[in-house]
Formats: sequence, structure tokens, C-alpha cells
Amino acid sequence: TIYTPAGNDSTYVVELGRTRLPEREYVQADFDGTPISRGRFGAAWLPVPAADSGPAGSSRVVRQRVASIEVDPALTRYLDEPARPFAVRVVRDRCCGAPPALDAVRIAVEGDTTADAPHRSRLTFTAAAPGWYVHPATAELTVRRAWDVADDGPLTVATGAPVTLNAHVREDRGLTDVTVQATLRGRTIALTRSGDGRYTATLEDELPFGLHTARIEARRADGTVVSDSARVYVRPGGWIRVPGEYAREPDGSVRVSASMYTRMGRTLLQPLPLVAIVGDEAVPLLFGDLSAYSATVRAPAAVSRLVVTSLLGDPQRRVVRLVPGPATYPSPRGVTPFRDSVPMPVFATAIRLEHAPLVDGDPADWPATAARPLQLSERNHLLTDSAHYHGSRDLSGSLRFGWDDSTLYVAGELQDDSVTTGEAWDVDRVNLVFDMKDDTSPVTYQAANPPLDQWQDDDYWLFWRSGGTTVRRFGKVFADPVPGARLATRRTASGWSFEAAIPRAQLPGFAPFAGQVAGLQVFVTDGDGEPTATELMWAARWPYGSEGIEWRLAELALLLFVDAPIR
Repeated sequence: TIYTPAGNDSTYVVELGRTRLPEREYVQADFDGTPISRGRFGAAWLPVPAADSGPAGSSRVVRQRVASIEVDPALTRYLDEPARPFAVRVVRDRCCGAPPALDAVRIAVEGDTTADAPHRSRLTFTAAAPGWYVHPATAELTVRRAWDVADDGPLTVATGAPVTLNAHVREDRGLTDVTVQATLRGRTIALTRSGDGRYTATLEDELPFGLHTARIEARRADGTVVSDSARVYVRPGGWIRVPGEYAREPDGSVRVSASMYTRMGRTLLQPLPLVAIVGDEAVPLLFGDLSAYSATVRAPAAVSRLVVTSLLGDPQRRVVRLVPGPATYPSPRGVTPFRDSVPMPVFATAIRLEHAPLVDGDPADWPATAARPLQLSERNHLLTDSAHYHGSRDLSGSLRFGWDDSTLYVAGELQDDSVTTGEAWDVDRVNLVFDMKDDTSPVTYQAANPPLDQWQDDDYWLFWRSGGTTVRRFGKVFADPVPGARLATRRTASGWSFEAAIPRAQLPGFAPFAGQVAGLQVFVTDGDGEPTATELMWAARWPYGSEGIEWRLAELALLLFVDAPIR
């Protein structure tokens, strides 16, 4: 049985078999007899017989009457208007000319057509007409307000920089009586219209570091209000100003002084955690009035320079040479003593290694240093079931970091009363999470727990297992295993130790120098064959769900790169 639209007077019959339609020369002609194509086919365009059926053994041709539903594929309804029927019609299918409408049709719609709350839904339209086949149609329905306001957030600004808030009022009805304002940290800011439904305002005041929310509200004269909110992240930043040189007193002491300014050239009112790097030590600077900082450090004669940098944000580091003293330090009038300690974020240090250590799993050849190792114990954060953790003998340890121009080095010793090895997932494992450029903020990712394939190139997770030889890197940029990485582990009387060397070329964003700051989180896994592995995390407790750890990349601690140990 062959179906053909009623608007045609012939039908294309496909090959039914050599006995039915032997291959021969056929001509396909248009309705007016004009040839369209010709060739040898096992098929043909055959005239439609007047009757519905032919003699026995012939093909049965049914002149099917066909119609189609026409509807806009994108439909809109508004919350503040009465419900109205959709503009839908059914037309007869035909080859040429304007299709005539088909009357006496019952149209049905499937899908969510409610208009009491904003939403989107997919609708399917069908129709029934005696003696007709009607093609269905689909459309997407959007239910929204006839007017609305939207922000252009999230925004990221440096400390002290002006914050410009923009809003767009969609006025589907040509509204002209709309006023827009924003509320930010208790202040109400009026936005002025800048054309084409856009409103803007600039806040010059210095906002504190961190994440803020600006609530944007649009109001009509009749009292109706629509609102939105924009996230504003203020990233610590500015300029560190230091003298051209520091004087070393005869006793080896150096009075370090510095000040902080915004990118706009104004005094930075909020204290940043500044440190002075002297060899492998990082000495915090105290904060006084007028954004002035000071500290006294010890600098042996072998030290020719020191580095001043901030642990937060992106102020450029300052390298200052040391000259013989004594020196005098005038005290500006009105400046209080430098007695206020700036809260320091959690950080570890990576020392510059003048000689590459032997990667054999024994950190004994690492140099003595004033930089304290990163410690993990029951004082840190347990991610998993406390019933399976039995204190420091069960799992604890320390890690050290080192660097040279070509390599990042990590060494450590872990206390573990039951060491497990192998390639199984929940065996003993060391995990490092890096944000090498320290540029991830609360507004970098859409979700607090972004999937690996959405991470920035310089955000990644490194890990290795006890007894293994492979360093793996997971993230948006994968390397499994990391090419050129070296790893050695060994059993110890109280657990196991390790050394790893990862080439700089395999660590996107890693450009080491004294004063560089990278984001870092460390957690260690202890697989003792229990129902769940035990995991300790260094600087925070990230949520741990049924699918494993949540990657809170905006909540990393820090790794500060310092100079070589002072001999």
C-alpha cells in the first residue's frame, strides 16, 4: 500500500523486486509533463489510479489527505495578563501556492500550559480531522513577567577600584515609569538610565575584601517591583611601596618598612597580610596607621636582598637590596606604633633547592630549613567516618615542598599502622590540589563543586600511591601519568615515606620565584581495608558525599615560595 498526498497526481514507487518492476528506462516528469530526471531504475513515478485499488497483483495506492499544524515554535505568556488561546491553525499540505486552512479540526495540546509562575515547557500540538492525517507540531513555551530586571554579574574588582553596577530592565510593554536602585552593604544606590532599558551606577567607596551581594530592585509607579541580585567579589590587590634599599644594622637586624596603595593611587585602608622573605623564612609585617607596615628581621651577611609580598590577592612583590647600616627611620606624625598583627591565612612554604635531592623515598638529603613542614594530625580535618580513625598512629605525617627553576619537589613521612599498597583506589595515597596562579575566587565557577572538565587550566589534582611509581594529574588538563615525573616510596618503622619530582613543564601556571603564592590543599588517604578509607585534610574540611570529596577550589590555603635556606 502506497500513500501519497492528495495534492499530488502521481506517486514515486520504490523497487518492489525485479519481478514487479524490472529495471528499465524511466522518466520522472513534473505535473506539466516537463522531464525532471531520467535513468534506469527499479522504481517509477506512476499515475495515481482513479480508483482506490487496482487489479489483483498490483500496488494499492491510497490518496492520503495530509495536513500540518502551524504554530510559532517560541511562545510567550505573561504572568500579569489574562490567559488567551495560542495562535494555532491547521493547513492542507500541497505542492505549490498558499496552503488553504483546514476547518472543523479539534486541536489538543500536551505539556505544562500554566501561567501562574515563571517557567519553560515543551508543548506538543496534535489535531484530529475525519479523513485526514495531520502532522503534529512542537513549541517551547516561556512564561515570564511582562517586565523584569537583570544584572550583569558576577563582578570581580580589585580593592579600592570603583564598582560599577549595571542593570537591564526588559520592558515588553514600553514602560517609562521605572526606577532602579541597588542595595550593597546597607547602602542604597540609585541607578540612572543610560538608554535602551539599561541603568548604571558607580560606587567609589572602598569595599572590604571578599564576596558581597548587591540586590537590584526595579519599581513602577503603580508599586509593582521586580528584583535580582548580583555577586560582587572584591579581590585583595594594590601596590606595595618600599624604600629603594634597606639598611642592615651591625647586629644583622633590618627594619623593614612598607606601605600599601590601591590601583587608584589611594591609601589602602584594609590591612593585607604582608610578609618579608629572608632566605627561607617568612616574617609577618605589623600594621599601623596610614597603611604603613613594619617589622624587624634578622639578615646575616650572606643575605643580599629580601622580598616583600602579600599572601592574599595580586599586589606585585618587591625585591629590595640590603646595604650596610646604621640607618635612621623617621616616624611620621600621627602614626601609631606598629603593634597590630594582620591575620595570616593558612600557608605552607616551598624552599628553593640549590641542589636537586635524590628521589629515592628518603628525605634525609633535604637541607635543614627554618621553614616549618606542613603537618597533618588529629588536629586537622577528618573528612570521613570518625569510627575508622584511631588517632595519629593510625594516620598523621608531615610534608615538605621545594623548588628550582625546572621542578617542583615534594617529600613527606606518614605515620600509618597499616600500610596498604597497589593500584586499588582506596589504598594509602597522597593528594595535592593546586591553583597555581591563585586566581580562583567564589565567582570563578558557577557551582561550589565544579566538575573536573570545567576546572581552569592551572587548577588540578595531583596524587600518588604508596608503593607506586606514578604521579597522576587530574583536572581540565589531564596527565595520567604525568610525563617526566619521578616518584619513590619506601616503608618505614612507623609507616611510609615518599619523594616526588614533577617537571615545571607539566604543571600549567607554575612559574616559581621567591614571593610567588599558589593555592594549595593537601589531604592524605589511609586505606586499611575497612568499609571506607580514612582521609585527613590540612587546611579545611571539604564536604564528603556519596560520590566522594567536593572540590571547593575557592577555599584553598596557600603555598608561599621562599628562597634557599641561609647557611
